[in-house]
Formats: sequence, C-alpha cells, structure tokens
Amino acid sequence: MLYGLFNTEEAELIKTIPLSSEASEDVLLWPHSSNGQYSCKTGYRFLKMEDELSSEPQVSTNDEKYLWNGVWSMQVPPKVKTLLWCACCEALPTKSALFRRTISTDSLCARCQAHSEDSMHALWSCT
Repeated sequence: MLYGLFNTEEAELIKTIPLSSEASEDVLLWPHSSNGQYSCKTGYRFLKMEDELSSEPQVSTNDEKYLWNGVWSMQVPPKVKTLLWCACCEALPTKSALFRRTISTDSLCARCQAHSEDSMHALWSCT
C-alpha cells in the first residue's frame, strides 16, 4: 500500500520509522496549549501568532509607537487626528474598503477611473 500512495524513495523512508513495541491507542493532542486540549482561545492565539509571523512588519514597534505618540500629541482638532488614524488603518469608506466588504461592485476611483481608491489615493493622489 505504501508504494501505491508514495514514490519508492518516500516509501523506503517511511518503512525505516521504528514502530512501538507496546500496543497503545492514538491520542489527538493540540500542540499549542499546555494541556494538549483544543479550545477556541488557543485556536485564536495560534491563528493570531501565524498571522503576525507571516505578515512582514512595515515599521518597527518603537518607530510605530513614536509615530502614534506624535500623531496623538499634535495640536490639531481631534477630528483631524481621527481622520489621520482612520487613513493609516485603511478604515475610511473608500471604494477599495467598500469593495472589500462587498458593498461596492468595484474599487476603481470615481474621479480618475485609473487606480483602486484606497486611503492614500483618495487623500493624496487624486486631488
């Protein structure tokens, strides 16, 4: 059966795996928890950790903290700070964000019809 499922080299490697001398029942273990049991909490933590590892950080944590401290300490009206924060987090209701949420049928900028309308394009490129 091994040779039917795997190529010859892999089947030979599998055959070299030592078998246990004791008869024991297989047990499912969740390796991302201390007790081996799966829970929604440990599953969420695992997915969050995987997401953080797979995404490349654009700014170091210290630089990001410095940036946000600078934004929140600016002497401007709170609505300007909020607008800046929303733009940086891609939380503005741009065509791209609306398309991502399946509210809009396309993400093209209504003014230039050439680019996807994200926060940067809406605020800086198409004025």
